[in-house]
Amino acid sequence: MVTGREFLVIGASHWDMLGKAITPLSLGDDLPGEIISQPGGVALNAACLLAESGLQTSLISAVGADATGKRLIRHLKGCGLNTRNIHKIDSHSTDRYMAIECQDKLVAAIADCQCLDHSEDILMDQTEAWLTRKKRQNLPEPTVIIDGNLSTKFLHHLNELRSIKDFELIFIAASPTKAKGVMTLAFAEIPASVYLNRLEASSVTHTEFMDAAAAAKYLLRYGFERVVVTDGGCPAADGHQGEIICAAPDEQLTDHVTGAGDIFSIAHIMAVRQGLDRSECLAVAHRAAANRPPKVK
Repeated sequence: MVTGREFLVIGASHWDMLGKAITPLSLGDDLPGEIISQPGGVALNAACLLAESGLQTSLISAVGADATGKRLIRHLKGCGLNTRNIHKIDSHSTDRYMAIECQDKLVAAIADCQCLDHSEDILMDQTEAWLTRKKRQNLPEPTVIIDGNLSTKFLHHLNELRSIKDFELIFIAASPTKAKGVMTLAFAEIPASVYLNRLEASSVTHTEFMDAAAAAKYLLRYGFERVVVTDGGCPAADGHQGEIICAAPDEQLTDHVTGAGDIFSIAHIMAVRQGLDRSECLAVAHRAAANRPPKVK
């Protein structure tokens, strides 16, 4: 059990459709394999992991007013989350993410986040109201975790709110394409922390990195409080206060790739909250990512 400030998680909640090929894939292949469906989205995964660990957590997100959206809300309730801040949108189906995995690697993926994209103004109003309510209650400053699927406009607005409402801000990237939004948080008056992988770091900076340590060192120049970079089965890096700590995973992913980065990020955030040694924080996060595939309910 980890105690302290409350968590607010903002971002995507959708269904992951995962195709797992048995043998190596080439362009145009039609091969046997397994196709599964599971709840997903950076924000959904993060909020459920935090709530299941006994932490006070709120989720602000959007789903369609359809059967799949209702199933997703039932899943969130099963994780122990209050779903009153889940916006239900009639004009779009619940968001979906489709990925093909092979030999424990992601081959390709497509994210359909139209519900989230068309609800951002409403989600920002909900976020402001939530933060205002907590400030009036004179509670410890919350930790706000933002999903890399959110637009740069949303991130810019949220960053501006920090000048009048105190809260810790953490960004978890969703993909190399959308990770570029993290630069909205660079050189902020109150630094934010960021979690991303080496490919996402390269996309953000237009720079190729040989390893996670090089990426973390480079990104620290942009004034972030903490930069944590993962690199698949290679060592991950934690950059904080100018110092880089690295640690390789003891065990590799065996049956899940999608969602593993979210699990790593949240496990690391909780380990830091517990006050563990920085090397141990990375070890805890690696173990969590290797051993815990997302639950399906």
